Amino acid sequence: MCTVVAQQVAERIKSSPELYDFTKTEIPPLLLLLDRREDPLSPLLLQWTYQAMVHELIGITRNKVDLSHAPGVHADTKEVVLSPDQDQFYADNMYLNFGDLGTVVQDLVNDFASKTKSTQKVQTLEDIKKFCETFPEFRKVSSNVTKHVTIMGEISRQVALRKLLDVSEREQELACNNDHATAYRRVVEMLQNPIFAKEDVLRQALLYILRYEKQNKLPEILQLLTLRENYSGAELGLPAQMLCYAGSDQRKLDLFGTRGLLQRTKKAMSRQLKGVENIYTQHTPLLFEILDGLLTCRLKETEFPFILGAPFKERPVDVFVIIMGGATYEEAACVAELNRQNPVTRIVLGGTCVLNSRQFLQNLASIK
Repeated sequence: MCTVVAQQVAERIKSSPELYDFTKTEIPPLLLLLDRREDPLSPLLLQWTYQAMVHELIGITRNKVDLSHAPGVHADTKEVVLSPDQDQFYADNMYLNFGDLGTVVQDLVNDFASKTKSTQKVQTLEDIKKFCETFPEFRKVSSNVTKHVTIMGEISRQVALRKLLDVSEREQELACNNDHATAYRRVVEMLQNPIFAKEDVLRQALLYILRYEKQNKLPEILQLLTLRENYSGAELGLPAQMLCYAGSDQRKLDLFGTRGLLQRTKKAMSRQLKGVENIYTQHTPLLFEILDGLLTCRLKETEFPFILGAPFKERPVDVFVIIMGGATYEEAACVAELNRQNPVTRIVLGGTCVLNSRQFLQNLASIK
């Protein structure tokens, strides 16, 4: 797919050279096309940055969030707009971890409370929601903040209802550690436990199948999924479909960091990108490693062939990344951080769509 698209773009450039006439003194921009199948993990994993959590647990469609099905939502927040161009609070905080975002909101509410000499305690998200209801003037002067409090309340409800802290820890361990005995025991335990939501159990099964494909445990996993009696035939077909789409035979790159030097440097890269690690944010998208290799001129031409032009001998200035099969908000946060760390380089991320796990699995099921 990427090769076909790259060839078509190259033909368009050749047919209209006046539109793409970069002077010889400039470093020409680089268009990097990637296939989603090279990293099927990122769309499957729960994320804890604000923008990614909203899209995963509620959904963002054309910058709009539908909260009409969330319990206890005010009429004026049944549908809200989330756009960094129109909402400065969102622009400033969309890549924050969820816990840090709560602290930011609490500080804003505490500041308002001190100005109004309120003695109402504001220590939890529920306290913040009650404060907003008690002081309608706060809703007027900080409508964006109250909108985000509503969204955060719905996210918190789902995190508690679906035991997502436990789910996320299991996912991260599967994605980042290589211990088959422990992984198999924990995935079987989750598949047999009715307290976990079916969509979370299915994602766990798919992560295990990808991580330990060579262990040939697909029949056992399918049997355990079948015993839960709440999966459709299409859903039960997803593990095999996943291997056909993005199994080790379909990928060219080192997704799990098990080849030589990459295995030793992957955790160091993760720390550079995220700071202090915790059990919920161990995973780093493969895109980060690719872009790190690009910015240091270490990408192998055998893995990333040039359709038009020659390999860069110096650091590119403008990089356009398109992921065929869809990009994720985790990858968007990764690109934002790389842009912050490398101000001389501008990286723009695009894709055929913006994925959450639900859409990724729908796309997977539709592949013939």
